[in-house]
Amino acid sequence: MLLRSAKARGTASFYMALQYQDFLLEEFRSRRSRNPHYSLRAFARDLGMPASKLSQNLRGLCGISVAKAEKIAAKLQMRDDEKHLFLALVESQHARSRVARQQAHASLQKIREEKIDEMNLETFSSIRDWYHMAILEMVDIKGFRPDPEWIAAKLTLPVEVVKEAVERLQTIGLLAIENGVWRQTHQELELPSGIPSRTIREHHKQILTKAIMAIDQTAVERREYSTQTFAFDHRNLNEVKTLVREFQRKLGRLSHQGNKDSVYIMAMQLFPVVEAEE
Repeated sequence: MLLRSAKARGTASFYMALQYQDFLLEEFRSRRSRNPHYSLRAFARDLGMPASKLSQNLRGLCGISVAKAEKIAAKLQMRDDEKHLFLALVESQHARSRVARQQAHASLQKIREEKIDEMNLETFSSIRDWYHMAILEMVDIKGFRPDPEWIAAKLTLPVEVVKEAVERLQTIGLLAIENGVWRQTHQELELPSGIPSRTIREHHKQILTKAIMAIDQTAVERREYSTQTFAFDHRNLNEVKTLVREFQRKLGRLSHQGNKDSVYIMAMQLFPVVEAEE
């Protein structure tokens, strides 16, 4: 399944639903996906706050100060736009001054007008981890077994993780299970632009980590790694992106041919190491 970024389409539902706790929950899930033993207590320690206070905060039972939010944003290494939204969300709820809360609400309204996305953070973050797309594609391979234990063994994952992933895929409509038969719905999935890119970046990090591991774990005849470093006119970047997308479309068509017996991930990276001077 091809994941692609989407442009704004005229709905502010993402920002209307988002709460600052979503940033914390997203970061916690990200760390736990890399280390299943990572606990909420460890997360609280890394944020510099008591575990009980963090637990209450995530459940909406207590708030945090703007000063504390500033420190958390620094610890999580938020980008400027992420930090701006995070602090505005905190201040809109917990600022002591009514004027400060009103200013924060005005700031959020401005963000809503400037950045509009069609998929909320909760929806995409729920299937951000690499194995969701892998499970979805496994449905089509020869010999597939609609059994979480079999899937878990194939992907080297805990059974409970697989069961939860299957439930999420069903919930958002990408996977249908009827009378014990699993099938992809082939619903198009577009990724949001702007603030939620923190979630998308985590997805790409996981894919790159899997690629690094495969260098040592996968026989050379069953993989293909290549790089090309070149100097070119940065004004041609859009044309390069178009070529990449055209290749992805052709690969997508090829993936529908033959008898599927494996699930592969292809990751391509294009980035500058020396940028043009303005």
